[in-house]
Amino acid sequence: MSGHGHHHHKHHGFSHFIHHLLHHHHHNNSTASATTATPAAHAVDETQLHNEGFNARTINLLKRVDGRLERLVEETGRVLRQEGVRVELQVTQGLRTASEQHDCYERGASKCDGYRFKSNHQSGRAIDYSLYQNGRYLTGDAAASASQYHRVADAFKVAAQRLGYNIQWGGDWKKFKDNDHIEVARNNTPARRGGPSVA
Repeated sequence: MSGHGHHHHKHHGFSHFIHHLLHHHHHNNSTASATTATPAAHAVDETQLHNEGFNARTINLLKRVDGRLERLVEETGRVLRQEGVRVELQVTQGLRTASEQHDCYERGASKCDGYRFKSNHQSGRAIDYSLYQNGRYLTGDAAASASQYHRVADAFKVAAQRLGYNIQWGGDWKKFKDNDHIEVARNNTPARRGGPSVA
C-alpha cells in the first residue's frame, strides 16, 4: 500500500507519453486505406519474434491468427521498450474452434457461446495475452497488476495507431471486462465513437 503514490506517478508519466504519441503521430495514418482482413494462416518471422523475446507458444499462436495481430504484438513490444516498461508480453490464446469457445463460455470466461454468439477468436481476429515481470505471472484481475495491464493496453493502442489498425481492448468493455483480450476489427477503417462493438 505504501508504494501506491509512487506507482501512480509513474503511470501518470506513461499516460502523458501515450497522450503525446497519440496526438503527434495521429496524422501519419490519415491516408491508410481500408483493407479487408488477411487469411488466418500466414508465415511469421520466427527469428525476429524470438529475438524480441517472444516464446515458442506465442509464435505458434500468432501463425494462426490474422496477420495484423502479429504486427500489432511486435509493434506493442517496441512501444513498451521505448518507454522502458519492464514487463514481458506473451500470447496465451489465439484461434479457437466453436467447441473451444463453448468451453470458455461454460467456464464463465466469455459471453460468446461459440455457436449462437461467435467470438472474434473463432475468426482469428482476437488474442489473449499474459504479462510477466521478473519471470512472475501477473494476473489481470489483481489490483496490484491491473495498472500493468492498463499500461500494456495503452501501448497496444499506440501500436495500432502507428499501423493504422482499429482495435478493441477487452478492459474497455463496460459489462464484461477482459483485461487480457485484444481484437482487430474486420477492416482497418476506424470505428465511429459510440458505435456497436462485437465481443
